[in-house]
Amino acid sequence: MQQINKMSILAIILLMITAASTYGQGLEELATIVPSKEFPEEYIKVTHERAYDFVSEMELSDEKIKRVTEIVAQQYRDLSAIQDTRDAQIKMVKKEFENKETVNQLIREVKIKAQRQENALHKQFLAKLTAEISADQVNEIKNGMTYNVVEVTYDAFLKQLPDLTQKQKTKIKAWLIEAREYAMDAGSSEQKHEIFGEYKGRINNYLSAEGYEL
Repeated sequence: MQQINKMSILAIILLMITAASTYGQGLEELATIVPSKEFPEEYIKVTHERAYDFVSEMELSDEKIKRVTEIVAQQYRDLSAIQDTRDAQIKMVKKEFENKETVNQLIREVKIKAQRQENALHKQFLAKLTAEISADQVNEIKNGMTYNVVEVTYDAFLKQLPDLTQKQKTKIKAWLIEAREYAMDAGSSEQKHEIFGEYKGRINNYLSAEGYEL
């Protein structure tokens, strides 16, 4: 009986994992990628305030600030829904299965599905912002969601190494911008900084290879 129950749970988990694999990439279909999740009013308020803190500083009309704030706040909630669902499924797998190979395979599938959802949501989010504001202002939103780490870190490198070539500066900036794209979707400030930390390590290795002592 226990084996039957485990097989049933396995079937349910696999169904949840593969359910999103048939979704297309059109914006009209992307709305279906976010798992259903009810958030308490307090959390909704927190996401709104977090978004408003930096959106309100932009040169936008009051009505535009209101719309963009809600887009950003909804993005925070949608990411949380995806990541909370992922974490709950991983917890279920670890609880219900003992075979290490089975556990690792299922966890891999859960993470792959969640990553696909985040990637699709990322594209949808940028499309919504682009419909409301300019490309430069979209970058301001990205910086706001990642605590302006790109500019702070880039300026720190320039201050520490004032003789960097233009090629080196361009490479450093490109890596930091790439890190920002991933950090935008991270679930916590610690995870965002961890992503930037990985890219800072890559930059440090590059500069060391270029002959700089850091």
